[in-house]
Amino acid sequence: MLASSIQESRAYWEIKAEGKAEVLVKMLNRRLGIDISADIKQRLEKMTNDRLDALSDVLLEFERLEDLINWIDMPS
Repeated sequence: MLASSIQESRAYWEIKAEGKAEVLVKMLNRRLGIDISADIKQRLEKMTNDRLDALSDVLLEFERLEDLINWIDMPS
């Protein structure tokens, strides 16, 4: 029972992170006026929930794609 609960919890957080990444991609597309590349989308999808939350806090500061890439490349 406990193992099942842990797996369900892990699955829940993975699904939640995927949804959060999708929303952030839409926001970044609109903010930067471009379509985010598949490579960057994949990088966002691999981020933890905490890292995605941090991105949501700073994305309005980005003016160019390079700002996003620099932020992604920073150690978390």
